[in-house]
Amino acid sequence: MPRFHFNVYDGRQIIDRVGTDFDTFGEARKEAFAVAGRIILEQFEHVSKCDEWRLEITDGDGLVLIWLELNMTESPALLSLYRAERR
Repeated sequence: MPRFHFNVYDGRQIIDRVGTDFDTFGEARKEAFAVAGRIILEQFEHVSKCDEWRLEITDGDGLVLIWLELNMTESPALLSLYRAERR
């Protein structure tokens, strides 16, 4: 059974040294989305302030198979909205 590792980069490196066994890569991929969702919800204040947020899946040899990135860009319209709310 293949072992996959879920590493998180959010201004720090959190390396999964243990890994998790899955029957297929598809199962590991699905779990990556679930893990990312939980982290984003549970650590929203931290994640929303990160310049970079990435979760990657690697195989047992450390080869990166996929990564999920979260990017947040504030629209210029947001500034107009804040100005209007302050009036």
